[in-house]
Amino acid sequence: MTILELLARKALINLSVYCKKIGEDQTAQKMDTLLGECMSEENQKQLLLQADKELVDYLHNGEREIPRFFQMINRANLTPLGMRALEFVIAQVYFPEIGTLVSKLFHTSPYFTLEDVIRVLEQPLSLETEYPYLLETYTGLAKILEYRKEEGFFFRKPLVADKRLLAWLCMEDEPDKEMKSMISVYFAGEEPVSLYIGEDSAKLILASIQKPDCVTQIAGEINAGRKYLLKYACDECQQNMLFLHFKKLLQACRGDKDEMIQQKVFAYFIHKIKREMLFYDAGICIWGTEEIEQDDTLVEILLQVIDEMQSQPHPVCVTTDNKLHLIDRTEYYMNRILLPPVTRPDRKKIWDGYSNFYGMEHIDTRMAAQKYRLNPGEIQKAAHRIYMSPNREKGAEGAKFLAQICEEVLPSPVAGQIQRNMTKMGLEDLKLPQPQKDLLAEICAQVNHRQTVFDDWGMERKYAYGKNVSALFIGPPGTGKTMAVDIISGLINLPVYKIDLSQVVDKYIGETEKKLEVVFNLAQKSNTILFFDEADSIFGKRSEVNEAKDRYANTEVSYILQRIEQYDGIVILASNYKKNIDEAFLRRMRYLVEFPMPDAATREEIWKSCFTEQVPVDFLDFAYLAKNFELSGGSIKNVVLNAVFMAARDNCPVGMKQVLVSLRNEKMKMGKPMILSDFGQYAPIMKE
Repeated sequence: MTILELLARKALINLSVYCKKIGEDQTAQKMDTLLGECMSEENQKQLLLQADKELVDYLHNGEREIPRFFQMINRANLTPLGMRALEFVIAQVYFPEIGTLVSKLFHTSPYFTLEDVIRVLEQPLSLETEYPYLLETYTGLAKILEYRKEEGFFFRKPLVADKRLLAWLCMEDEPDKEMKSMISVYFAGEEPVSLYIGEDSAKLILASIQKPDCVTQIAGEINAGRKYLLKYACDECQQNMLFLHFKKLLQACRGDKDEMIQQKVFAYFIHKIKREMLFYDAGICIWGTEEIEQDDTLVEILLQVIDEMQSQPHPVCVTTDNKLHLIDRTEYYMNRILLPPVTRPDRKKIWDGYSNFYGMEHIDTRMAAQKYRLNPGEIQKAAHRIYMSPNREKGAEGAKFLAQICEEVLPSPVAGQIQRNMTKMGLEDLKLPQPQKDLLAEICAQVNHRQTVFDDWGMERKYAYGKNVSALFIGPPGTGKTMAVDIISGLINLPVYKIDLSQVVDKYIGETEKKLEVVFNLAQKSNTILFFDEADSIFGKRSEVNEAKDRYANTEVSYILQRIEQYDGIVILASNYKKNIDEAFLRRMRYLVEFPMPDAATREEIWKSCFTEQVPVDFLDFAYLAKNFELSGGSIKNVVLNAVFMAARDNCPVGMKQVLVSLRNEKMKMGKPMILSDFGQYAPIMKE
């Protein structure tokens, strides 16, 4: 017989004894039927003594863990009367028929009250003389029983056990359905928590959670290892920890629009959370609080949750981003531990640690730490994904494989899009003068050798700011600016974050800066190439202050200047005209690469390079096309592609007729219509 069955039978025997004493023989007979035997007074006494003996054996059997029922008694500080009352509550779960008998014996409610238990046990307790003791008894019971918000005197409030309580007592640790997405329990020592960095922060957290009446705020970036460091500290002091997702709690409480109902639901969930803490003798860590500093109402709700949890005799922690300040809003002592930014050497240690943990020594951890600004949690996820990938043995050594994995663990952008360019072209495919190609090669070198220069050679100490790689690509449309960005992306294995300026520029004051801040933060985190195409609209010259809007526009430009200087990554701006760009931007650019219109010789190369070997060609006068038509590389590509489609339509090889017709259409699109004489020696074929 399990301990809960034993407790239920014991309560049922007491009920049978009580019914016989008050003359309810029929009710007593029903109790005996539930027990499966008809009991004399002597049998009842023997069974009660036997039950008490078995309970003592359960409690003092050193060969097994103390049953959860007795753990509950201790953690809830239940009085002896509270323990006896809990027996009746458990009995009602095992024998639901009792509800009808309770209604008949005591009141209309089918549940026991504290007053009912005192009657059945014939305890010499009265409210007048034992009020503090009775209140303490009810308070202990209320911690573990079902949350009920009925009005009335505690002495006569129903005592109800829910399924979760019984499940926990029966060694089931799965939270119920409505709590499953909201909470999780970390049992000290259940996971291997190895510190690769952050030893000093872990010591601060350990000291803080061991202080009585102290709330610990662990502030840092998302995935900076806040919960991981807390788990490490919990292992050190053998403290279980309940993790509560704050946003999931908010969602559960805001299911109804009625504010009163929301408050009741909030109290209901707070009760259940406290009870889970009591179940596992656990502290609590509130997480999922990012970005709430923008909403004072949410901050107040967070503080209310913390206030509620402080009543528990366990550590209370909250993880936040490094912008949220709570100390000035609280009266109790809060210890704010700010996690330092993760440096390149830190990332290298973490990559090395997880590579060894998963047995993947072939990963180029130096390159991974240098190129991808992942936080500890993201590195852990990336390493695990590499380990689980079916291609890890043949692909993990490749830079592109590692780049793909690192990009997968990063959040999606809210403006613009991050694109990994799959081009196989190199700098030799760009039809540019050699000095421009050399500058583009230098940009790639700046990225590939950052760790050597800044870490190995210590140059970071000399350059607190200005470590970014910034370049301005200037040139008419179609001269290869975007193509150059894609080639750089392929050469250094970093994706391009192409900004859609229509999603960033906002007519409302201050909104553009907010959106750009999000863009810069994500770009820096993912170490993408931040590419502003046609950047004149946002990086243009500042104007004279004639109206209030001019002053705000200039403030916007100044903000962007400052943000580019702080940005520790690659920023490439593209503009058609150098004169459109503010001079302050030009001064802050590390590289200025001019993309000139191609000369005749270069144009001839571009014409030839646009055709593949598979395209059927009749006769093409490349020298004539290059000499007589000043087109950019982009325009030439358009002409060739359209000509090839014409040939495919007519089922014939590509000849001068298709190319010249396509060229005429391209000129028309540019607002430069052509007449027959413009085609010179090839005018006759245009008459056909």
